[in-house]
Amino acid sequence: MGDLCYNIQYMGLATNLTDIQKGQMFKMLATKGQYRVGIDYGLGDIFTKPFQIVNFVNKVYRDVKEEPKTYGISQDVIDLVEKSMIDRRTKKEMIQIPPDIRHIDDRDLIVGVKNKAWLLLDQKLNYLIKNRKAFRNESVMALAKIAGIAFDKTQIMKGEATEHIALKAHIKDDTTSSEALNQLLSIRERYITQEE
Repeated sequence: MGDLCYNIQYMGLATNLTDIQKGQMFKMLATKGQYRVGIDYGLGDIFTKPFQIVNFVNKVYRDVKEEPKTYGISQDVIDLVEKSMIDRRTKKEMIQIPPDIRHIDDRDLIVGVKNKAWLLLDQKLNYLIKNRKAFRNESVMALAKIAGIAFDKTQIMKGEATEHIALKAHIKDDTTSSEALNQLLSIRERYITQEE
């Protein structure tokens, strides 16, 4: 049933695009990926899943490529679009491997991974800020975990890392709760005095 609804919606949308719009969509593929072109054409309001947007744009791409004259597209434009699509696909698939993997400095590699991870996280958060739909679909727990990790890392960088005072206190099993609390407060006061 889901596939049938998708096909009807898909075909209904296909008839709403003019040949000029399909040609423009095809030309946009010279500088943007299928998903980005679909979003720019408002397909995100029609399709709920990214693969549906990409499939629709790919269908337009194939239609235009099969009969370019109908859409006012020259062979030069077709060549440019195809080259751009291949280049984007190749860049996605490329993995840079150092010539001699035995001489990689572990520290440089770890720092590089850390920097990339924080950069990607920053880009992802910026994307969530700019895109309401993506933000609505993100879980509160995932965002809370990110906030907690970022807070802890910031504290460490400032030299203000939090410590669990309870781990430093040696509380006996037969200690009452008020005695345990007094011991903890005493240890905390000594710790703060040492810090000063």
